[in-house]
Amino acid sequence: MVQTLQHTALVLIVVFPVLSTVAVALRVWARCAMRQFYWDDGLILLAWLLAVGEALAVYEFTLQSWAGHHYYDIPDLSNRQKVLAGRYNIANQLLYNPILSIVKTSIIVFLWRLDDKRKSVRLALRSFLVLNICLMVAIFFADLLQCTPVRYAWASAEMDTYVGKKVVKKGGTCIDQVNFFLISAGLSVMTDILILLIPPAMLITLNMPTRKKIAVWAVLSAGWVVTIVGVIRIVLYYYRFQPDNIDRSYSVSYTVSGIEANVAIIAACGPAIKALCTQYGIRFLSSRSATGPAAYVYGSPEASARRPGLQGYSRQRDPKGSHADPQYDLQDLGTVRRDGDGDSQEAIVRSASVGTKKSEFDFGLDTDHRAYGHSKGLPI
Repeated sequence: MVQTLQHTALVLIVVFPVLSTVAVALRVWARCAMRQFYWDDGLILLAWLLAVGEALAVYEFTLQSWAGHHYYDIPDLSNRQKVLAGRYNIANQLLYNPILSIVKTSIIVFLWRLDDKRKSVRLALRSFLVLNICLMVAIFFADLLQCTPVRYAWASAEMDTYVGKKVVKKGGTCIDQVNFFLISAGLSVMTDILILLIPPAMLITLNMPTRKKIAVWAVLSAGWVVTIVGVIRIVLYYYRFQPDNIDRSYSVSYTVSGIEANVAIIAACGPAIKALCTQYGIRFLSSRSATGPAAYVYGSPEASARRPGLQGYSRQRDPKGSHADPQYDLQDLGTVRRDGDGDSQEAIVRSASVGTKKSEFDFGLDTDHRAYGHSKGLPI
């Protein structure tokens, strides 16, 4: 009986795009419920479409190249089969980095719409956006032009000259592909970490209970899972391309790229999924106690009726009792509105304590995004 990992590889290739499809569908559902759609939502849809295309490419590559089988169990493939597998492989390479970069761009746009007025935060977001886009363009074209002529990247089987099974004359030249893949993967992880440092910076100075900060941070920073997968990918690829690894085809490590891309999409949909769960009374990562009051979605009739009496969290005061920066005063957030906000945006569900003047915040659905304590609110 032939030993193979191909079936496992095919399952991994299919399962994660299905999960990301569910996550994106829930995000779209949330947006439809709010009758809102923003640039970050459009970018996630674009990333999802590319991820589906990547999954199809990797699936076909697996079948055409007999990936998952021991090298000695793979039959002699025709040049046509090798070229076809090479085309699917290069398609996977070209799609991988843009998907992650588009997801990161979506997250940056999302955080930008939180409207943190601190110059340091806004400068960091602008800088990371430029860095992310520049890396996406540079890596894409470096990947596309990794060989001379370009076609040699996928058609080497037809362009090389063979004597038996030995190549006696190459039909082109390529850059050091292994080092290129490892360096580009390392740069991707670096940008992941840089972007994930922003949410804690936005939350750290809020006069909010630690438990609530952790809950909101967990939703905003779900991308750490993607960073971990990215690090695992680097390790797997490093060992896969070691010179002493002669049975590289017997592996599922090549599927990690697709897993990482789809996990990134799922993580980016986390706030919308949390919002939908909050709206329908399903509590997970809740920032209010189990015995807390019922949530009111900002913009709903219930929230509109209660809004004038709500108060929000403020920035921490200095010892003299004055705000470090008056623009972060959040007292009476219910009276603050931004032009064009309409009735809602998705980040924070307000819940008012019965008989008290203080409101609590949950990362949720269809609100004005003013939970983090900025004077003009935090539109997402």
